[in-house]
Amino acid sequence: MSRPVRTEPLVLRSPFRFGLLAALGAAVVIAFALLLPVLSSVLVMFLVAWLLATGLNRAVTFLVRKGLRRPAAVTAMLLGGLALVGLLGAVVVPVAVNEIIGLVGSLDDYLIWFANTDAMQDLEARHHVFEQFATYLTPDRIGSLASGVIGSAVSVAGALFVVFTVGVLTLYFLIGYERILSGAFRLAPASRRAEGRALADGVLDKVGGYMTGAILVALCAGVSAFLLMLVLGTPYPLALALVVAGLDLIPQLGATLGAIVCALVTLTVSLPAALVAVAFFVGYQQLENFLIYPKVMNRTVQVSSLAAITSVLIGGAVAGVLGVLVAVPACAAVQLIAKATVLPRLDRR
Repeated sequence: MSRPVRTEPLVLRSPFRFGLLAALGAAVVIAFALLLPVLSSVLVMFLVAWLLATGLNRAVTFLVRKGLRRPAAVTAMLLGGLALVGLLGAVVVPVAVNEIIGLVGSLDDYLIWFANTDAMQDLEARHHVFEQFATYLTPDRIGSLASGVIGSAVSVAGALFVVFTVGVLTLYFLIGYERILSGAFRLAPASRRAEGRALADGVLDKVGGYMTGAILVALCAGVSAFLLMLVLGTPYPLALALVVAGLDLIPQLGATLGAIVCALVTLTVSLPAALVAVAFFVGYQQLENFLIYPKVMNRTVQVSSLAAITSVLIGGAVAGVLGVLVAVPACAAVQLIAKATVLPRLDRR
């Protein structure tokens, strides 16, 4: 009976091969570190698209269970989203265009009124403000202002391109959602695939619950804004409510932008009404951050209020808007993984 051949470790059997593999691994790490700042925007777009696809996958799965094939279900979701965007545009865009045209048409009257106020007349008499302003507007400065306007237009065009790209990626992810997950888990050992897939499905379900919760929070903000606009007599309350609800989906900045828009439109009613609107949105933002948002996420993601607030604060401090976006689902994923893997091992000890 022959004795089994004992093989030596890789480092002893072939030092050259070990050194080559180590050098290749170090080169891969260095290349990834160098490319990460360049590819960060692309990675963010992929991450946001995957989060959106995970959130929309619940609705697609529901339609598939009703008998539709997955491409048809995704097409139905796309048509529904386009119809919603078209409805929002039909309500908001004409109002915005009319307001901008009216503001531009009455800009001369506002400037004349502002120039004839007692405060401006006093400043003009003391410091000759208008003369200094006229001397400030040299051709070079006017050219720099025009360059800034063009740069802003280019930035807006770039943002629209990013939104379009994220939408296309979301559609691709939705269509091949199950195929992508199955292909990813083929890389795991066969003995752990079922357990890993069950854990991943739980994590992705938490992400879907987070998207549902974010929509509910945005609806609360829109309804509150609509009622406030009705009470204050602000024009176009429905359009403003839709704007507030849509912007509230943007972490950190959205609620502030919505409040600014509503306050500016309410200023056409009266200055006290605009101040009331500002005070309301400041108070509502605190209520949303520390009561509504944690309570909703506790229901949809099963994350405690304290954990939701803490994760959002940490995510915002570490990664800004993206950190706030992924903070709650990441917290839910960590809790789920800990319950499935870490806690059972600790209980067996």
